[in-house]
Amino acid sequence: MTHDLESFVGEHKHDVFGEVSISLQQDGEGLYMNLWTLEGKLEHYHFDSFAASLEDFGVKFAEGSVTFVSGESGDVAGLMVEFDGDAVEFEEKKEPSDNSEKTEKDRAEDIEV
Repeated sequence: MTHDLESFVGEHKHDVFGEVSISLQQDGEGLYMNLWTLEGKLEHYHFDSFAASLEDFGVKFAEGSVTFVSGESGDVAGLMVEFDGDAVEFEEKKEPSDNSEKTEKDRAEDIEV
């Protein structure tokens, strides 16, 4: 792996497919994925790629892969989910900055002397 497991943890989004959540397994030794009602463990197999076996309400649903994508800074910037030969890229879901909720007037007050 080119990153430690914690760096893969986070929320990712796609305009059509919604959000996918990556978390540490309870034992801290691997990753876990949630997409809609699908969930399952991710097993590392090559660099930043993981085998995924997803279940839907406890019933095996699909097997595929998840490959994490690095951005210009080298940090994880998204992931590629592939099942049955179809791949979909999810972007990292960014938290809004404190300034995003401020109005123009609020920002002007912040810089007033």
